[in-house]
Amino acid sequence: MLKNYLWTIWQCANEERTDGDNLTGDMEIAPNLFVEGIKGNPQHQYKALAEIDVPAAKAKWEALDAAAQAKEYDEVGKIIDRNYKALCAAFAEGNREKFRAIVLFNS
Repeated sequence: MLKNYLWTIWQCANEERTDGDNLTGDMEIAPNLFVEGIKGNPQHQYKALAEIDVPAAKAKWEALDAAAQAKEYDEVGKIIDRNYKALCAAFAEGNREKFRAIVLFNS
């Protein structure tokens, strides 16, 4: 589920890095920032979330039990770890198709 939102997760992390508060949006915590955003945490309301169906994403997340949620975090973390430089390059280019292809190829 989270891998399908990885571009948005990257956007949330970028917003967090540039919003001027003390929380850095590194990619280790980026998936959690996204999850907190879709759950409605007022400290994690990102512009990037306007591009997705937040209620649907929240429902998908909440339908998972704790073990499945942990597996989602692990899976997306592995994708990020294995492909960090390529994902960064595609994101910097604004190339969603390339970004998505990297995610799909490495899933």
